[in-house]
Amino acid sequence: MAFWQKFFMATIIMLAISLSASLAHALTIKDVRFGQHPDKIRMVFELDDITEFRSFVLSDPWRMVIDMPHFNWQTGNISVPVGGPVNSVRQGTLKPGVSRVVIDL
Repeated sequence: MAFWQKFFMATIIMLAISLSASLAHALTIKDVRFGQHPDKIRMVFELDDITEFRSFVLSDPWRMVIDMPHFNWQTGNISVPVGGPVNSVRQGTLKPGVSRVVIDL
C-alpha cells in the first residue's frame, strides 16, 4: 500500500473514532433551579458540560426560550417560585440536533 493510501486510511479511521466519541456524549441537563430574591428571580441550569445556547423572549403568551444542542433531560420535578412570574418549564426537540427549553411566564 502506498504512503498516501495508508495516510488517507488512517485519517478516515481517526475521524470515525472522534465522531463516534462526540456522538456518544450528549449534553445532559441535570437540574433547573430558581432562586427568588426581593427584586429578581435567578434561574440556574446545571449541565454536565459547557455549551453554546441561544435565548430569546416571545410574547402572547410571554415565555423565555433557550435553544441548545441536543440534550438529555434528567431534571425530575422542577419547583417554580410561588407567586412569581414563572408558571412552568418544559422542553423538547426543536429539530434534529437542537433541543429547546421553554419557560412559560
